[in-house]
Order: sequence, then structure tokens, then C-alpha cells
Amino acid sequence: MLNSNKLIYEIPNGNLIYDLTIKSIRLEIPIVAKYNLFEENKGPYILAGFGLNTFVSWDDKLQVKAYSSGNVISEHSDLDNSNLLPSIGGGLGYNLQINSRPLFIELNYNGAQIIQSKPNSSAVYVTNYEFKIGFIF
Repeated sequence: MLNSNKLIYEIPNGNLIYDLTIKSIRLEIPIVAKYNLFEENKGPYILAGFGLNTFVSWDDKLQVKAYSSGNVISEHSDLDNSNLLPSIGGGLGYNLQINSRPLFIELNYNGAQIIQSKPNSSAVYVTNYEFKIGFIF
């Protein structure tokens, strides 16, 4: 999954702008269990599982700028991304039969802590919501 995240935080009294940009590519291997509530492959079902994630590309940059001059005071990052990190997920789905072909509709949630900052122990979490529609072959 290719991600580009940007956070800008301004402190007017301190005359500073914090600009954090993280560009990354995350690979996830999910393990998901599906439980049909009624007949097999028909009607509603529940999904639950977890995944193992790793970053195959990572580029983070923090810039601290002064309002008045526009100069960059410092440019550094103390973020420490994990090599392997777990995620949890779950969802609801529904199977329909259309002309003897099964159609599925799903709403999924997936969340993981991706960053741990060493000096002040802050963390960053990623949360995904997915809506899927498709045919089963």
C-alpha cells in the first residue's frame, strides 16, 4: 500500500510551523477467518483476523519553520518505524447469488501502530476502512 501522509501544526505564539511528511510503501500479509451466519456462501458473514506488516520503503521528514523569516530552523526526524508490526481487523459481509454466481459485499476495518517515537514515547496509528463489492470465481 503506497501512502503519503502530511501533518502541519502551527504555534502562533512561538512563531513556528511544524511540517511532517511521511511517504511509505507498506506490505501486509493478512490472516482472516470468515464465519457464515446461515447457509454456506449465502447471506451475512463475519470476518476477523490479523496481519503482519512491514515497510518496503520509508521516507519521513520534519521541518520546523519560523513565521517571520520563512527559514527552516531544523530538519530532522526521530521517528522509528518497526520492521514487523501486527495489525488487527474485522468486518461484515453479505453473499448474494446472481445467475448462479456468488456476489459479495464487505465492509472491513484494519488498524495498526506503525510508528513509535523514542524520546517522548508518542505513537502513530493507521486505520483503514474498506468497502468491497465483487464476484467469487
